[in-house]
Amino acid sequence: MTSASSPNLLAHTKKGAHRPEPPKPPEPPNAKDSAKDSARDERSDWRLFLRLVPYIKRHRQQLILPLLLLIPLSLAQALQPVLIGQAISLIKQESAAWGIFSSMSLRTGLNWIIGGLLGAVAVRLTLD
Repeated sequence: MTSASSPNLLAHTKKGAHRPEPPKPPEPPNAKDSAKDSARDERSDWRLFLRLVPYIKRHRQQLILPLLLLIPLSLAQALQPVLIGQAISLIKQESAAWGIFSSMSLRTGLNWIIGGLLGAVAVRLTLD
């Protein structure tokens, strides 16, 4: 088959043939616009909070307990990576381990760390 016998196959490559234009890349955000948007977001967040204040005052007794329970929950959540790091330091016999663990045998120190991790997980499961 020659190109002369199939002129339609090459029609799209001829000069003047319509080719779709590639999409234009998105314009970078204007610094002024993003500053206005963030200021607008902050104002709308503040307005939203002010709209919630009457409900907070009305249901104050129901909010005290959940807010108090957030304290041990946050502490348990923050303690887990610290205990994992202490276990790694203890296994590697690094001086970064807390003094209380470095004076113990490896097995005893790891048992204490595992107990702490189990306690932190129990607190998180109970309060979450």
